[in-house]
Amino acid sequence: MSIKILGARKRFYIPPLIVICIAFLIAKISPNIEVDRVYRVCPVFICFVDTNIYGGDLFAGTCKGPVILINKKYRNDEEIRAHELVHSEQAYRTFFLHWIICYLFSDCLAEAEDEAYGRTGMTRESDADFYAKFVKKEYASETNVKFIAKKLRHYWKINN
Repeated sequence: MSIKILGARKRFYIPPLIVICIAFLIAKISPNIEVDRVYRVCPVFICFVDTNIYGGDLFAGTCKGPVILINKKYRNDEEIRAHELVHSEQAYRTFFLHWIICYLFSDCLAEAEDEAYGRTGMTRESDADFYAKFVKKEYASETNVKFIAKKLRHYWKINN
């Protein structure tokens, strides 16, 4: 019986391991892909692109789970990289269901941005008001600015 269980586990883990190994190989070969990690072991693939594959205005950076897309002109911007890595942490933390949660609950996206800006964008506690207005405008038009600023300060204090 234990052999069957072990065999099932082996078959379950081999395809993801093959995908991860191939992704690491591609990242090592390509000059426009880098590999970083969140939580010390979870891989994140950072791709530097020159066009917005989603249409519309060019973006600075966007995160799709373990894949981060950063505009090539921001390649050396550590703040954008750190911000998007926080979003990758959020994806791993929710077992890649973050996009569904944000779709179902309107405040989820604002909360995700609060954490990301609070941990990476703010250099001092007084920056919370500036980022709160930005988050309200872009992600949570119905949420109170003071509440957003409070959440930003919370994440800033945890990080510092």
